[in-house]
Amino acid sequence: MPWKPASVGRKESPYDERWKRIRAQTLQSEPLCRLCLAAGRTVSATIVDHIVPLADGGTHATANLQPLCKRCHDAVKTPADTAARARAESVGLQVVAVGFGAVMTGVGVLDQRAIRRALAGGVAWGTAHTLSLAACDGIVQAAQRGDLPRLTGLLVTDDARWARGAATLLGVEATIHPLADPPSGAAGSEEAWMRERYGSERDARTVATQGPQAASATVRA
Repeated sequence: MPWKPASVGRKESPYDERWKRIRAQTLQSEPLCRLCLAAGRTVSATIVDHIVPLADGGTHATANLQPLCKRCHDAVKTPADTAARARAESVGLQVVAVGFGAVMTGVGVLDQRAIRRALAGGVAWGTAHTLSLAACDGIVQAAQRGDLPRLTGLLVTDDARWARGAATLLGVEATIHPLADPPSGAAGSEEAWMRERYGSERDARTVATQGPQAASATVRA
């Protein structure tokens, strides 16, 4: 619920009968959301917002009022914010979590696993994994801000937990494929690191879906 001064509901409330008349007159004279209109969108206004809040010294003067839709009122306050939101909503990235070794090809595929492998030449696999996720975090955050051009494609990872979080931020649903057991490899290799990591992740996901008894029966490779 949008914040209102603590005085609302008391005798001295600024939201009295006079305010109701001002609100009705404002919506009648300017029925569309001002910020959506500035971003090229036609949306009905349902809220009259104080540009300078009453708590900060604002008044009911016409110059201090702007009609907004509920979404703009709750989320943004300037045309630039609205334009950025529109750009962010145009991002067509989908987030996919796959098992070890799964090949994802095509236009617009950004593979976090490839970034990890590139970094692993100078740091340990665990560190490379963390850094590669941080790099993908930057892409997700830039998409949220609307700093990226129109993107359509797949953001591929083998970290299911990160995939779910990134998908939530982008407003999409993550696709989580079953975790494949990585092939056995030499100690210190990506395969050995992934085998250890997938063991704990597989247990965690089994507990979440089937209960602790099923996890105790998981066979570790």
